[in-house]
Amino acid sequence: MSFLILAFPFRTLFPNPTSMIRVGDESAMNSSRGVRLFRDFSRQERTLHFSVQEVVRAQTLSVLEGLDPDRKRILLRFLYESGLIYKDKLVVSLAAANLSDANLSDANLSGADLSGANMQGATMPDGQKYED
Repeated sequence: MSFLILAFPFRTLFPNPTSMIRVGDESAMNSSRGVRLFRDFSRQERTLHFSVQEVVRAQTLSVLEGLDPDRKRILLRFLYESGLIYKDKLVVSLAAANLSDANLSDANLSGADLSGANMQGATMPDGQKYED
């Protein structure tokens, strides 16, 4: 789950987010700080997993409020391609997310869980406007 930390600007939580370890990241492991962070992260993985999920959800909902329709598509594609919004393996819930007027045309989001999101006026991947 550490890749989530790198995906969003968590400078307030982690002053140097690039030093947080991605599994298999050799450059970070070459420093003593990287080894220490990896050990700390490994010990607290279960706790961090849930708190990171909550922070990512809050950050995502907040960011979506200020995005234009095309950037909403870009963020959704990132979440989808990262495997974070799959129905069968949901990591970040988009319930109550503001996807109104989002331009999702040509976005492959099959299997994404968009339940509970505000889709009012969104252009769907097939080019049709969303209707309740």
